[in-house]
Amino acid sequence: MKFFVSIAALAFIININLAAFSSEELIKKAFEYGKQGNHSECYALASQALQSTTKNETIAYECYDLIATSAWHLEKYEEGYNALKNALIMRPDDKHLLGNLTLYIKKKREQTRGANQIKVLQTHPRLTGVGGVEQHLAVFNKTFNNHQISSRIVTSCDSSYVVNKINRDGQYGPPCILYNHGDYIFRASDVIEQDPKFLVCNNICHISKALIVKDYLPTKIIYNGHNSKWVFNDYEQYL
Repeated sequence: MKFFVSIAALAFIININLAAFSSEELIKKAFEYGKQGNHSECYALASQALQSTTKNETIAYECYDLIATSAWHLEKYEEGYNALKNALIMRPDDKHLLGNLTLYIKKKREQTRGANQIKVLQTHPRLTGVGGVEQHLAVFNKTFNNHQISSRIVTSCDSSYVVNKINRDGQYGPPCILYNHGDYIFRASDVIEQDPKFLVCNNICHISKALIVKDYLPTKIIYNGHNSKWVFNDYEQYL
């Protein structure tokens, strides 16, 4: 009986290894098809490899990246965009992915002729409770929108005041844009995805991320933090 159990366990291990090997081979073939310009086969094989991949993050990332790239050439923009967002979850600061995200956002803008593009995106420094920063953002959000200037606030899931007052009550304008990845500040992809004309930074620590966004979008950056003037002067040259 123990012998048969051992055989079954060995067979299980072999099957797992074969499955992983199969996914890697599929990715290699998909990559070769992509280099040859056969984007249909690249898309199909990468999708197949993704279905047989469960816990291997590296393989999953490569699958999503290949799907996003091949989908662009096949004009499957929605599928490619979704694959790209999944890849960004794994590697949010990947320059290759951010560049591709910019292309997809530009395509969306062309397809909609710029309709509903956000004019002002304000950053929230992930504070809880009711404070001056939250009141400032909420009132500005309402004021902008009352003057037909579309404004949104990018924030994190623990920003209780902003979430309760704007997302639930709606008294301060349209809902906040929530990201639940838990980072202290927004990710560059968070802003690129929204494609704002102006990015208003309300914390000094947001500047470095804002400058990354400038590499991909013609977004104008405004520093409006609640800090002393000398802090602003240190960063003014970059803005």
